[in-house]
Amino acid sequence: MLRILFILTLIGLNSQLLAQDYPGKRLITYKKRNVRVTDFFRAIWEQTDMQAFYNDEQISSEERISVSFESEPLDNVLKRILTPRGLGWYYREETFVITPRVPGDYDLEAIPGEKRRIIRGVVVNEKEEPLSGVSIVELTSGGNTGTLTDNLGRFRLENIGRNAKLIVSRLGYKTMKLESFADSVYVQLVPLSAPLQAIHVNGTKQFQLTGSSTKVSQSEIEEQPVNNVLSSLQGRVAGLNINQLNGLPGGGYKIRLRGKNSIESISEPLILIDNLPMPSVSLNEDFANLTGVSSNPAYTAASPLNLLTVNDIEEVEVLKGPDATSLYGSKGGNGVILIKTKSPVSGKKGFSVNVYKGIGKAVNLMRYLDTKQYLEMRHEALGNDGKTGPGAGDYDINGTWDTTRYTDWQKEMIGGLAHITESSMDLVGRNSTTSYRVSGMYRREGTVYPSDNFKYNKWGASAKLNYISKNKLLKLGYSGNFVKDNNLLPAADMTSFSSLPPNTPNPYVDGNLNFEKGTFYNNPYVYLLRTNRNKSQNLRSSIIGSFEPFKDFVVSTTIGYSKFRVSQVEIKPVKSYDPQDNVTIGNSIFFDNNFRSNLVNIQGDWKKTKGRSSIKLVAGLRIQHDKFQQQSKAAYYSQDKDSLLEDITAAYTANTLLDTDTSYKYRSYYGRVAYKYNDRLMLTLTGTWDYSNRLSKGRDTHLFGSIGTAWVFSREKWLAKNRIFSYGKLRGSYGTAGNDQYRRDADRITYIKWDVLHKYVDYDSTITWEITNMGEIALDLGFFNDRLLATICYYNNLSKNQLLTAGDKVVDGTYKPVNYPAEVKNTGWEVDLDFTPIRNEKLIWRSGFNISFPKNTLAKFPGLDEIRYKRFYQQGFSVDAPVGFQFQGVDPDNGIYRISHDSSGLPTPDDDKYGVELGPTFYGGIYNSIFYKNFELSMLFRFANQNNYTVRYGPHVPGSIGNQPLAVMDRWQKPGDQTSVQKFTSSLATQAGQIFRYALSSDQQVGSANFFRLQSLMAGYNLPEKILKRIKIKSCKLYLQGYNLFTITNFQGRDPDAGTLQARSTELETALTISPETYPSLRVITIGTRISF
Repeated sequence: MLRILFILTLIGLNSQLLAQDYPGKRLITYKKRNVRVTDFFRAIWEQTDMQAFYNDEQISSEERISVSFESEPLDNVLKRILTPRGLGWYYREETFVITPRVPGDYDLEAIPGEKRRIIRGVVVNEKEEPLSGVSIVELTSGGNTGTLTDNLGRFRLENIGRNAKLIVSRLGYKTMKLESFADSVYVQLVPLSAPLQAIHVNGTKQFQLTGSSTKVSQSEIEEQPVNNVLSSLQGRVAGLNINQLNGLPGGGYKIRLRGKNSIESISEPLILIDNLPMPSVSLNEDFANLTGVSSNPAYTAASPLNLLTVNDIEEVEVLKGPDATSLYGSKGGNGVILIKTKSPVSGKKGFSVNVYKGIGKAVNLMRYLDTKQYLEMRHEALGNDGKTGPGAGDYDINGTWDTTRYTDWQKEMIGGLAHITESSMDLVGRNSTTSYRVSGMYRREGTVYPSDNFKYNKWGASAKLNYISKNKLLKLGYSGNFVKDNNLLPAADMTSFSSLPPNTPNPYVDGNLNFEKGTFYNNPYVYLLRTNRNKSQNLRSSIIGSFEPFKDFVVSTTIGYSKFRVSQVEIKPVKSYDPQDNVTIGNSIFFDNNFRSNLVNIQGDWKKTKGRSSIKLVAGLRIQHDKFQQQSKAAYYSQDKDSLLEDITAAYTANTLLDTDTSYKYRSYYGRVAYKYNDRLMLTLTGTWDYSNRLSKGRDTHLFGSIGTAWVFSREKWLAKNRIFSYGKLRGSYGTAGNDQYRRDADRITYIKWDVLHKYVDYDSTITWEITNMGEIALDLGFFNDRLLATICYYNNLSKNQLLTAGDKVVDGTYKPVNYPAEVKNTGWEVDLDFTPIRNEKLIWRSGFNISFPKNTLAKFPGLDEIRYKRFYQQGFSVDAPVGFQFQGVDPDNGIYRISHDSSGLPTPDDDKYGVELGPTFYGGIYNSIFYKNFELSMLFRFANQNNYTVRYGPHVPGSIGNQPLAVMDRWQKPGDQTSVQKFTSSLATQAGQIFRYALSSDQQVGSANFFRLQSLMAGYNLPEKILKRIKIKSCKLYLQGYNLFTITNFQGRDPDAGTLQARSTELETALTISPETYPSLRVITIGTRISF
């Protein structure tokens, strides 16, 4: 009831809100003789919050003038000062830009007696995305007639003269003057080549000088019908490689920003939502360990960013390199992803709704053996093994099962349609001092599994309230967000049952599960009853304030709170078991995960400009306190309680499996000095002093920092008038960062024994930071009036002092984190291109391209051959590269795989030493957008040259019970055959079966997974103004969206881009892939509409 009352109150306020006044009407009172121009402009900024932008070639900062103004509008003030000097100006949000005056420029006095008209139009940016907050002013009116565009870039001007000229301006874009135009116009603004773009770094507006960053806009994010913003970032940011672990709703992602810096510690980038930290790794990773990885669970490694509403995102900025990330101290060592949620837009008020609905379908399915081919394989395997006929356990061919049946289990398991629906709304309003935004959303997403019961549901609500005092000195803001989801999936990924024998019995008899007298024990429909329900919720709340106690100095603070809760339960009811097993007890595993984070940030900003020099100082304190609690229990129920297995209170007993409570305290003092000379030369110095309670006392603090410099050589006189070359900047930076995010529950298979540790480390039972030294150099270029923009960047990072695990299971059974002199190196090249080949009143075509060439290397690891880490890492290879046995093909004489090994007989763990690269050698994206009148079309292509785990076989040795990919029919059959598949065998106990186990852990399992994919497509139509006026709405867009529409690949499997869950075998002491047959990314097609009132 309180929520409803709150919304109704806001709606009532909305009716009383007024648009923000035109900046040219702001009043100036200033009287002084012989004052410098730069001091006069500073006085204007202090009184109007409008800052001058000009260069000394137009008007000298040191020129002396005498002025006397009393409550004079800014337009009149600027006219009196600038017109005699042959100069004009235009407004761009909080800036007035001084430009040379050209013949035909307007006078401020209105022209009387002229016929008037109504002008309607839309303004877009260089990406053909609608621009909000754009100022459109009639020049002949002296600024008295003007408006701002809404969130769809639309505007409407009344009482405009027939011969009037319009000036269209916005911060960061070149101003456009319209001299001859129809009653309906379409305007595209081009970004300024000068570094004027204001960005948010640590919640403070600063000028980006020497660092690397990439922004992804709201419209680019909304082009895809996805639940997680990480999907929208794929292919759009050079250096950012995101892999979806599977296509299940609510699934997880692997994020690498310029590579992996650590061997064992968390290497994901820092993610901030409105400056509040968001966990970058899954909170339920341990659930797989509790339920057993071998069960191939459907729901593991869920991304915390599922609990962020895509509709609430205004933009995402990715910070890379030492200068851009150093203000975040040790936490920025792996890069930073800043997510900014929508705020009330200046001058905008209204209500909007967005709804879309569609379907998803699994594509690129594999080809399996049909019944005839399968029976051929099985009988041939028995012959190869010297058996005269099927045994008692060969149910599929000994007459127990019908050998004429055929079931396409892949189609049965993932051949359905996933229905997707999402709706969202937002309400925005403001008056002269206060603004607000309220939003809500709901999403429902099904699966392609053989049941409509498996669904993902998500709800969310958010509110923002901002206040700015009339004198602009005090600013306050509140932001609150709550999102929850409910995900019901089978306990096992049913994709893995695609390889069941094609002649299995009917899964149901008389409406009950059919186990065929114990022979069909792996009936997949068991998992329609054995389910996994995950309930997650996230609450974020923050208060932001700033105050300007005196000129050029601002104090700001952020106080934030974030809470995550993940509750998961996996149930196994009695009725899911074979009755002949006489199971009378149902069981469940409960997993509860709580994460709370408190953040306080206090910051001071000071700036000073003198002549051609300007300096900005930032200093602050950031305090973060996280609490992480995990609890898991196994509960058991009597036979009549199958319907209550999700209620732990109904269990007759429950055993605790896991109970942890950890606290993380982090503190950082930070500062930055940014100096700029004549907008040509730039220098930044940044330092942070960080503390972490995860590290040993006395070694828990460290100084990190960076230095960056840039030269805007296009501002030099010898390039100023070049018609082809419009912009150029050379920049570089170097710095250090750290990492304290070692995993508390260290891997018990990879560890360093104490006696080996002491050979290479003077160990004193204390630990400190991992250290990463980072460097980059980049060139930013613009051609043809910035129609072609290019950035070329090289980076080189070296991470030392790796946090690894030491211990001895036999001696004392204890394991501890230790700093070890291993080193990880990341180098790479990144190229970004942005091109606008066509731009006119009717047609705009923009194209973008990015490509990255990363290289990750384990550069140094002393004593690697003496410790268990050698089973999983190889010096000179990537830290993500698996180490396995070396596959040498099929012996043409006996038809058995050959595995390289030094000893006689079968291979041993010591032969497991061959690394094979997985990660991409290059990857990138191609973006195209076309606007023609009211139509728009955008496409995003992704590509990669990489390796991945292939699906060469089913989970069983070819020839045993279980279907196989069609490719296994190219097998060895007689001496002399040159094939890639060994002879069929019916058992792992045979020589061929034993060697097959090693082949599964060899480099043969990794193969080429190059791909070129149409990642997303959006086609839209905006209703004409005439129709909008008739139906009395501001805007209406009809659109069709597609995701994962087609893929060109040489990959042996379903999805070349899917991540693969890895486990480690204690028996073979090697890395194994656990069923690469995971739920694939779906092809999704939706249709929707976005309406604003």
